[in-house]
Amino acid sequence: PGWCLVVRGGRTGPKGGVAEVNKSPSVAGERVDTMGHCVHAPGPGVYKLSGRGRAATGPIGDRVLVQWRYRRDGGTGCYDSEVDAYGDAVITNSDQWTQAPATYIDVPASEWNRNTSIDIVLIVENSGSADPDVAHGFFDDIRLELVTPDDVVFADGFDP
Repeated sequence: PGWCLVVRGGRTGPKGGVAEVNKSPSVAGERVDTMGHCVHAPGPGVYKLSGRGRAATGPIGDRVLVQWRYRRDGGTGCYDSEVDAYGDAVITNSDQWTQAPATYIDVPASEWNRNTSIDIVLIVENSGSADPDVAHGFFDDIRLELVTPDDVVFADGFDP
């Protein structure tokens, strides 16, 4: 497909490195919304959200997940309206790198406009197992790809 957003963290490396989330203190069960990125959807279709993550090493790992937030009309600022739909892609609570389950976000042609937006937020949920309590996780290669664009050119059919 022709459109893809990739979010990578601040550590340097040939592919941009990983994003590390570390908040201390953090209370047990707290969801720490961290890095996020909002984009205007370039067109209607189905978008696939994917990536990898892992919890920090510890007795019981914190849970790492990616949340998506869809706005039919996010305005020019991307966040300028209420969220119309959202969901969580739970990656893991293991300290081993794990591929997130594929998550699909449908942007129907009947709802799409130039200000339709999708917001991606990296989240770590504190398990409460560390002393002192810390929310700590890692993310890499977070992708939002347009995988099945609606056929706008031939939406009304094709006459030879």
